[in-house]
Amino acid sequence: MRWERLFGELEGHAEHALLEERDALVAELRDGEWATRSWLDGLQDASEVELCVHNVGVVSGRIHLATEHVIHLESASADHLVAPAAVLWVRGATRSPGLAPGSVTTRLGWGHVLREVQADADIARFVLAGGNVIEGRIAAVGRDFVRVVPSAGERRDIPFGSLALATLRHHV
Repeated sequence: MRWERLFGELEGHAEHALLEERDALVAELRDGEWATRSWLDGLQDASEVELCVHNVGVVSGRIHLATEHVIHLESASADHLVAPAAVLWVRGATRSPGLAPGSVTTRLGWGHVLREVQADADIARFVLAGGNVIEGRIAAVGRDFVRVVPSAGERRDIPFGSLALATLRHHV
């Protein structure tokens, strides 16, 4: 009788130790997965997100593209192109695995996205990293800059590195 009780207790302790070991392994794997994940990965499959952009405020829309160079949000009235370095916080991201490292899409930047959306835009509004704003029509998109022609004034060439946000309003 005592032996049965002793073996029962030992079996219970062994089962408990196995469960604790399994839980620790699961936590370690989860932590390891998060340690290799970028916040941009969560934007890949998001349907609607909000981004708080430095010197701008909150912009929202559906993710069209999110790379280390540019985030492209689409809304009903405009396309928003955001520099990842200007993002202060994100709401609505998912736990997506993100883009495959080394894929062509991960290397797309401002030039590609601006060329893609400029034909549908009436006017573009560019917020620079320091908070200055330039509005006008996109005249050309170079390798590392966009040429903007304001309604009054001379054209401006804006290096992509100085951009925090570009909003291109759709034709009505």
